[in-house]
Amino acid sequence: MHHGYPEEAESPVGDNEALAADEADANSETTAADNTAHDFAAQPASIARSDDEPSWQDDEFAAALFSVAQPEEPDYPESHHDADAGRQPSLPPGAVMTGQRSQARVGRPLSRHFTLWTWSGIILAAILWAAGSAGYYFLNYFGASPTGFSFYWTHQPSELNRYIADYNMHEPLSDETLHWYVWSDTGKPVTPADLKYKPALPSSLAASASIPRSGLLPGTRAQRTGTQYLLFPRYQIAVTPQKLELQTDAQGLALSVVGSDAGTSDPGSTTLSLDHVFPGSYDVTAKGTLNQVQIDLKQTVTATTGNAQADFALQFVTFHLYSNISNADVYVGDSKIGILSGGDYKFNQIPALAGQRLHVQKTFGDGVVKTKSVPVSGITDGSSIYLDWDQELTQNAANSLFSNAQTILSNMSGGYAADDAASVFDGGTGNSAYARFMQDSVTDIKSPILDGFTPSSIAFNGATVNTIVQSGVNTYDVTWSMTWDFNFSHVLNQAGTQYAAGDFVQNHRYVSQVAYVPGGNASIEGTAVDGSNEQGDQSDGPSGSDDAETYAAGNDPANFRITSLDDDITIANITNDVILRSTD
Repeated sequence: MHHGYPEEAESPVGDNEALAADEADANSETTAADNTAHDFAAQPASIARSDDEPSWQDDEFAAALFSVAQPEEPDYPESHHDADAGRQPSLPPGAVMTGQRSQARVGRPLSRHFTLWTWSGIILAAILWAAGSAGYYFLNYFGASPTGFSFYWTHQPSELNRYIADYNMHEPLSDETLHWYVWSDTGKPVTPADLKYKPALPSSLAASASIPRSGLLPGTRAQRTGTQYLLFPRYQIAVTPQKLELQTDAQGLALSVVGSDAGTSDPGSTTLSLDHVFPGSYDVTAKGTLNQVQIDLKQTVTATTGNAQADFALQFVTFHLYSNISNADVYVGDSKIGILSGGDYKFNQIPALAGQRLHVQKTFGDGVVKTKSVPVSGITDGSSIYLDWDQELTQNAANSLFSNAQTILSNMSGGYAADDAASVFDGGTGNSAYARFMQDSVTDIKSPILDGFTPSSIAFNGATVNTIVQSGVNTYDVTWSMTWDFNFSHVLNQAGTQYAAGDFVQNHRYVSQVAYVPGGNASIEGTAVDGSNEQGDQSDGPSGSDDAETYAAGNDPANFRITSLDDDITIANITNDVILRSTD
């Protein structure tokens, strides 16, 4: 076929040779790219794709690679196309012909696919975390927990409530609760080794939501010590360390704090310092022998402000003590120094703390009777001290009480109404002692003395109190006696054979129970629940009040009532001047 070339062009042979060379170069590049893609696709999956990359099909990846690696189409002259019309050039397997697209599906670029899903997940996680944190904070702030538990509280009041609940479930400063405490000066946790001397603390705490510090122990405060989970603050109880000093002016005293040995005083060092102790109240004792006198002194020290002192500055006193409480115990402060046998005792060179007070007390089954107290510092050597219990039933009050009872019984036996029985007998006419007298002197009085004769009348005289024994805080056993005068005024016996004239007198001895029932005009000083006299406890005079007996509640019979009468009654005949005459 004839091809038309320009005249200045080279011969067709030369053109064909150039075209052949260009085609060979193009085929060479296509074959190289083909081989490269084929080799890559033939590699194992562990090499062609890492585990960290997104997973997709190998054929898609290879197709994308082939699409990128296609060589550019050679720039054939128009004459070449015409000459070779109807004939396709020979291409390597898998190559794409010029002007055609690969039938393989082409995937998205790797970086774009990874970025979309990753950032979507991060944004969603952040939204969920923020929403969950806000809801958690809100619920805990108002004290609600939808799951029933909480991995950490979110603000100070909630944290304090949690601390208080934990405190109330255990013994104070137990090992289970020490994780709450840190020392304020070092920030270190409080450990069991720090609590050799464990103070007395309240058994429970309470807090107000509006006052975060309410309910905390003295000497402590809530303090933020860290953060949990990037958001929630951590609060603990910061403890201000205390310094406790034990001082004494005597040597050889064994000093102890809450039962634990703290050391012994000596001439070179009369001050013992205990550093870094937990705030609270401590019982400090000093024991030893001084001037051949055994001493056991105790005082309570409260350490909450940084420094506290237990001062055992001693003084030795000699005095004579009197009290209306027989066989009572004598105390200086909390230490017992002797027993009052019979109501008086002379104490010689008794060691005492200058700030302590002296009092007398006695323990009964229903409580403790305690006298007023006087300061040791006001006692001079050789002085006499009177420490009486103001509501004790005195002899004068008891005599008046039973004299009034005698009058009521006389009126009763004479047929008069006993309207004032309630002023003497507890419960009035319903009292068991009153009923007993009624039975003996009125109902069953038939011939108790003379067989067959009934007295004309009975008179009660000479009521006398013999002994008074205190049996309880407000009760006494009183032994007393009263004469019964049986009068016979020309009385005819039941058989009608004799007359009786004269008096038959007997002495009846009783044991009655008497109770202190405040109500009289002299009960102005008041009585505490344990029987101690509240007003008397404030007395500063070492010798007591000169008018104590006159104005004491125990000296007014109106403050006492007869409660019962023992069955064991002793009867003794005194006189019998009754004359019997026959009716014949």
